[in-house]
Amino acid sequence: MGIEVATNIDIPRVLKKIDNDTFWTYAASEWHRLYARYVPYRDGDLYNNVTIKPKEIIHNMPYASEVYSTNRHYRTTPHDLATSQWDKHAAPTQGQKLVSTMQKYVDRGMK
Repeated sequence: MGIEVATNIDIPRVLKKIDNDTFWTYAASEWHRLYARYVPYRDGDLYNNVTIKPKEIIHNMPYASEVYSTNRHYRTTPHDLATSQWDKHAAPTQGQKLVSTMQKYVDRGMK
């Protein structure tokens, strides 16, 4: 059983109006990249074995839910900020980067 990650980042109103699966898949992919350092990492399976869908990142490993919800100390090599609830911990420092990246994507004509 995997875990689906969904963080509420304050997306500007104009970006919220975009109803395009390609745009939201790109946003999910970028969010996954931005919170990488927060995902506990031993062999990389938890971070790398994901399904990216519009507005969804699903970590497919059977232990993903336990790792996400268990409050314990994680090894921080090579992910120096590894923690449970990685998306929520990443949001304060990475959320604005996501918004900026999404805006640039729109400005480029969504290419």
